[in-house]
Amino acid sequence: ENPSIGHVSIGEVWRGIMTGTTSSQYTEQVTSQDITKKQSDDLTNRLLFEAVHKLDLSKKVVLIDGYPRFETAIEPFLLMTEEQRCRILGGICLELSVDQSVDRIEDRGARVGEESFKAKGISDRDKYVSFYENTYLKTIPKLRELISLPSIDASQSLDTVYEDTKNTINNLIKREY
Repeated sequence: ENPSIGHVSIGEVWRGIMTGTTSSQYTEQVTSQDITKKQSDDLTNRLLFEAVHKLDLSKKVVLIDGYPRFETAIEPFLLMTEEQRCRILGGICLELSVDQSVDRIEDRGARVGEESFKAKGISDRDKYVSFYENTYLKTIPKLRELISLPSIDASQSLDTVYEDTKNTINNLIKREY
């Protein structure tokens, strides 16, 4: 934890709005649309930057967790960062095999405000693997063309991943300042 670094998890923002634990000027849009429309890049960007602006203004660096997740979200996100006069220092890719990712999600189960895979229409492992391959695996190479995106082996112990992540963030910050 670095007191000069803020953190926004777009998944937590969505789930918080869905459960009523997070207030947003976009609550009606989020709760009134079906799941496919909720993934709209424009609305997600608006939610993301609304959350960023709610942070303590002394935060010079903000970690955005879990976004952009889809290849189609990259360009709108980059445009919004320009509109909001934000600079991207880089990203971090937590590398995990699709099998490890699926195992962890299945072990974790649905979180508060999150539907299970079955409720989302992803009824078996093969469908999730297809989803993973058509989203994350396409997004990471595209992001790497545009920003610094070092990788961390997320199959290691939690302590090791934490230390690697902390060191990578510090290196991204040092490179820019």
